[in-house]
Amino acid sequence: LAETEAPELWRMVRDVAETIETRPVNAIRITHGADLAVYERGSFRQKMSDSAERILIIGTAVLNGFDKNAFRAVLAHEYGHFSNRDTAGGDIAFRVNTDILRTADSMAAGGTATFYNLGFQFLRLFHFLFRRITQGASRLQEVLADRVAAYHFGARAFRDGLNHVIRRELEFHHVADKEISSALG
Repeated sequence: LAETEAPELWRMVRDVAETIETRPVNAIRITHGADLAVYERGSFRQKMSDSAERILIIGTAVLNGFDKNAFRAVLAHEYGHFSNRDTAGGDIAFRVNTDILRTADSMAAGGTATFYNLGFQFLRLFHFLFRRITQGASRLQEVLADRVAAYHFGARAFRDGLNHVIRRELEFHHVADKEISSALG
């Protein structure tokens, strides 16, 4: 989304970044769904030095009826991920999990995924512990981003914003499922 297409949105996004005291996004991507998220694109070095491209994803389905202050609070939550450096190395855990699953699949395909194979049992235990730790870390990242939003824009605005996003996502999926069903049947 070019700034000339939505100057007020870009202004709001930059104002929230200034309030949070973090660098604003470089790009806004519009999707057809009810998405609202951020990510960084760049090399590992760029991400670690906080110079990677920052991207905000906004789904059109989430925009209708979104109170401006609630929207700012949800944006603050997303910026909180940048401030806390959550997006800098998040793909590492994903890659490790993928590698563990590929190894387990290979062992199963080769017939070595047995109760008696200590290597396979170690892999199972390691994967269980890895998921517990990374899920706990992910939840902590969300809580810390929540705190940023509530601190800067108030708990009520943040609650209203989250409720709006969740409601719109449920509505979008309901309507989409209904349309797909009627098209198929």
